Amino acid sequence: MIDFFFFFFVQFPKIGELLLKRLIVQFRRSFQRNDKCNCINTTRFIAHLINQNVAHEILALEILILLLENATNDSVEVAIAFLKECGAKLEDVSRKGAAAIFERLRTILHDGELNKRVQYMIEVMYAIHFEECAHKLLKLDIKPPQYAELCNMIIDCCAQQRTYIKFFGLLAQRFCQINTEYVEPFVKIFQNCYDTIHRFETCKLRNVAKIFAHLLYTDSIPWTVLSHIKLNENDTTSSSRVFIKILFQQLAESMGLVRLNQRIKDSTLDEAFKGLFPRDNPQYTRFAINFFTSIGLGGLTDDLREHLKTMASQKLPLLQENLMKLKQENDDSGSDSSS
Repeated sequence: MIDFFFFFFVQFPKIGELLLKRLIVQFRRSFQRNDKCNCINTTRFIAHLINQNVAHEILALEILILLLENATNDSVEVAIAFLKECGAKLEDVSRKGAAAIFERLRTILHDGELNKRVQYMIEVMYAIHFEECAHKLLKLDIKPPQYAELCNMIIDCCAQQRTYIKFFGLLAQRFCQINTEYVEPFVKIFQNCYDTIHRFETCKLRNVAKIFAHLLYTDSIPWTVLSHIKLNENDTTSSSRVFIKILFQQLAESMGLVRLNQRIKDSTLDEAFKGLFPRDNPQYTRFAINFFTSIGLGGLTDDLREHLKTMASQKLPLLQENLMKLKQENDDSGSDSSS
């Protein structure tokens, strides 16, 4: 879409200039009204225009100076979202300007006037290695009531990326290994994300599915979290089915189909997979078989296929017996009427 706009602006520069002015006006209004959502959306659009050389990098610096001059939790969050989109471009074309912005962010962080969530976001942005990031976050002296907030921040940061970045999966894994009290918040976030997955954009949905796949195959969170999923036509939406598809494809890629199959067949995890591989309803069983086959993971449903065949073979004698009884009753009623 941005490439289309770039081509359009080259052909019609006056219209491009008008649109950019409108975006700047919209950003100013949103900023004055403290409308964080609109500020983020508008600045992201402007960032893409800067990346394509449609708008000048000075505009980016002016926006960042405005956002960080009197820093609040919301304005810093908008600035971080903006930097994620065009920070690399700024460092290429205006290294001194970018350095000044990052220095300002460091000052804001050390002042300690922001809430913990925004401090976490700044630390994550600066960290190069997940171990370094975990170390920096732990130095912020996180208290147990803030564990859930930190876990949410990690998932949110991962979800906002244009593609899945393994850094966030490793970071989440590290916190689960450092302290088991981080496990339960991630379990609750998984359940909440699955329940609201229909609200997620495709990119966000994909990233969230992949980070939870990472936490599962590394045993950072228990596999029993999957008991929350009921795979059938009535209890799933198109979005939740896409989520399940990406989750299991990522698990198969990371673990291998054989290991994943062994995990599914583990008798201690029967409860975890009961909803995903249902056996109590033939219609649900067929749906699960068709679903996993359609996503290239039909090998996971071998047991389900055997179960379906067994159920059918058990029902056949019963059906034949009922037919014989019905035939006998018809014969008896026929002989009674003739006499």
